[in-house]
Amino acid sequence: DARLEAHYQWIDGPFAVAPYVAFVIPTHDYVTLGHAAPSRGLNEAWIGAFIGKSLDAWLPRTYVQARVNYAFVEKVARVKHDRINAEAELGYFVNQRFSVRAIGSWQDTDGGVPLPTPRSDPLFPDHDQLGAARYLNLGGGVAWQVSNRFGTYAIYNTGIHGQNGHKLDRSFSAGLSFGFGR
Repeated sequence: DARLEAHYQWIDGPFAVAPYVAFVIPTHDYVTLGHAAPSRGLNEAWIGAFIGKSLDAWLPRTYVQARVNYAFVEKVARVKHDRINAEAELGYFVNQRFSVRAIGSWQDTDGGVPLPTPRSDPLFPDHDQLGAARYLNLGGGVAWQVSNRFGTYAIYNTGIHGQNGHKLDRSFSAGLSFGFGR
């Protein structure tokens, strides 16, 4: 799926606020039933905000940031299954290029159907798209800013609670980032 986002730095003072909108658009028609499905194949519109604050006054080189959004998800079989997502991060800069962080993510679905769905249920063919997923994941990570434009990171997550979806037991992700502009 393709995701397009637009952000605007609204407040940049004692704390920062950046509202945003995003659109998720399936890239092609693909299978959405089963554990091997690449995604849910649904159009989504998100509205939310990023919020951040330096905690230098209390804990030098420390920050907190969060993101919250409401996702308007395309209905399936006339069933509403929008969702609310929130993420929070507490980070500490060991030096100018290396940081560590504690992270958490939460989701609650507004509508949807409980899982597992019996095969006799008329919504069974759509249950993977309609699951009323709820979860709480916690984890931590490290980041290294190699240069002004290039960085790398690693993150470990574990599922604390999961309902009506695939509970994340443990996950590890790593990535690279490249900045354009100044």
